[in-house]
Amino acid sequence: METAASVNDVPIRLTYERWFHITENHNDLAGYYFELLETIEKPDLIVRGNKGTLKVSSDLTKLPITHVRADYDKEADVLYLSFRKPQNA
Repeated sequence: METAASVNDVPIRLTYERWFHITENHNDLAGYYFELLETIEKPDLIVRGNKGTLKVSSDLTKLPITHVRADYDKEADVLYLSFRKPQNA
């Protein structure tokens, strides 16, 4: 299990059990564990969400997806991840 410090210096743990859950539905991300942690620590974009959440985003051109968005709910201590694949022309 690895931990990334969020932009608010909150430790975000990405357990192997959670990583398995993510890659079950997004198997193209399987080799990008550390790149995802880097997105949490050093996002390209930060936006305030509802109820004090922060939405961080990175354009990850080296990944098989083009966009990762992480929403951290401080009250629930939960990190929600959203992934977007490149669109076909």
